[in-house]
Amino acid sequence: MMLLFPLAAFADGIAYRVDFEGLEEGPALRMIKSVSELTGLKKHAPPSIHALKYRAESDIPDIIKVLHAYGYYEATVSMRVEETFKIAVVTVMIRSGPVYKLEDYQINLSYHDSRIICDQVQLQNMGLNLGKPAVAQDLLCAEGRLLQLLSEYGYPLASIRKREVVANGKSKQVTVHLDVDTGPLSRFGAVRYEGQTSVKPQYMEKKITWTEGEIYNSQQVECSQKSLLDTGLFSSVLITHDDILGENGAMRMKVDVTETKHRSVNIGASYQTFWGFGLGFGWENRNIHGSGRKLSIQGDVTKNSHTGLAAYAIPDFRKPGEDFVTQAAAVHEAVDPSYSMRSYSAMSRIEKKFKAGFRAALGGRLEQLYVTASVHNGEFLLAEAPLYFRWTTANNLLNPTEGWTIEYTLTPSVNLDAPKGYYMSQALTQNYYFPVDENHVFVIAQKLTLGSILYQSFDAVPVCKRFFGGSEDDLRGYRFQTVSPLKGDRKPIGGGSAVYYTLEARFRLSKSIGFVPFFDLGNVYQTKFPQFDKKWLKSLGLGLRYFSFLGPLRLDVAFPLDKRRHLDDHYRIIISIGQTF
Repeated sequence: MMLLFPLAAFADGIAYRVDFEGLEEGPALRMIKSVSELTGLKKHAPPSIHALKYRAESDIPDIIKVLHAYGYYEATVSMRVEETFKIAVVTVMIRSGPVYKLEDYQINLSYHDSRIICDQVQLQNMGLNLGKPAVAQDLLCAEGRLLQLLSEYGYPLASIRKREVVANGKSKQVTVHLDVDTGPLSRFGAVRYEGQTSVKPQYMEKKITWTEGEIYNSQQVECSQKSLLDTGLFSSVLITHDDILGENGAMRMKVDVTETKHRSVNIGASYQTFWGFGLGFGWENRNIHGSGRKLSIQGDVTKNSHTGLAAYAIPDFRKPGEDFVTQAAAVHEAVDPSYSMRSYSAMSRIEKKFKAGFRAALGGRLEQLYVTASVHNGEFLLAEAPLYFRWTTANNLLNPTEGWTIEYTLTPSVNLDAPKGYYMSQALTQNYYFPVDENHVFVIAQKLTLGSILYQSFDAVPVCKRFFGGSEDDLRGYRFQTVSPLKGDRKPIGGGSAVYYTLEARFRLSKSIGFVPFFDLGNVYQTKFPQFDKKWLKSLGLGLRYFSFLGPLRLDVAFPLDKRRHLDDHYRIIISIGQTF
């Protein structure tokens, strides 16, 4: 019986493996494997060798379709099934033949009016290049981009009327001819809102980026949809238009939304190396008076700090993208051995979002400040006018892998209780992220910070407002907030200027694990401007990153290379969420 029947005949099914020959690993072969029943149903073994052969032969039409889609119009496929003692072997033999390339792509636009936009309808704008393989998916995507392009210039009703694709067997090239009906030139018409229950339409109107009567532009529709979603008031937003035009080509628009819950309570726990374990509690209403105004209350408690904050925000205060925020805060911090402080403040500011990553804020702040356990204790009644500016091209907030970020803060301050108690603090920070490879597995990141306080009397600057290095972002090997000029051996006095530089090599080992060697450099000076000819403090370390759905979880071990007696440990461990910068 062993001689007459293969062993597999007594099993529950025929176990087999699949080998592909004749086509190199690439997009075409990966697509073939994804559509093949031989690979997709491998865990469901056929009951006999004949069933396996039938399964293999059934794959041939689908494989040829894939090869045609990737420009192999002369491809042939055959199967060979070999039955062995332990496992059957199916060999898929592919003779791909030459790949056909795109020779010509002609577009015939049929206009309903005299408005011409042919200069915008170009192959490079559609993602096509002549002389490249004629991949069917690329050709179809080009049609979608063509219709999208027409919708951006006032023709949202455009359609492909006729498509002709010719493959020349002699020249091995493909030509495409499209007849496109642009439809009539369209303009934005009246807008109706549906689905909202508590959000007022007047607020939603502020998020619409077009004006009635403007020539239709699909980019403005997408921008308006994103703007509405970014409010946090809606779980879904769908903006559509009628297919029938009114007078002067006006197209009625419809904004259909689904509201989220606008009130929320948050309770959380945290841990940071210096501050220790912490608890937080907050309450928020994101839709006061139905106009998207936000009222929030937040409290946080750690071993060394207590913070309470109440804030009221008015979005689109005078114009879209401009927000007004007013808040009151109470803060207590004990930063041993540098200082201890209590602060009670009220602040109002206007925040403005500009295009291309620009953001600015200007405000006024009144703060009652009590400083103890420092080299210069006292009470300060400060009036401040903080200015903030930010420009960024970084691609992510918690884990950027490319782009730039530049931030600048300027804070003129006056101590209302002292005749000469005025000073001006400023800081400039530049971050740069350079991906070494295309997949952003290896990223070089660097950060440079320059700080300066202009003052008439150094004592006019409260100790907690001065510069201190050794945080979780700079000079990580040194004791927290102690890098500054010292009084004696242990008492930091703070600085009037600072310079910090950090270089990180970010390696991603897998989807969830990465490691980061880093080097920190810098110092803090009592003078108004950094003294680059003085000693620099340095730290070296290695970090571990776990990429969770919340963002990278960070663990850094840093070593001070210029360890100070009585202050610094041999190493320092830092745990937090997000990359260093």
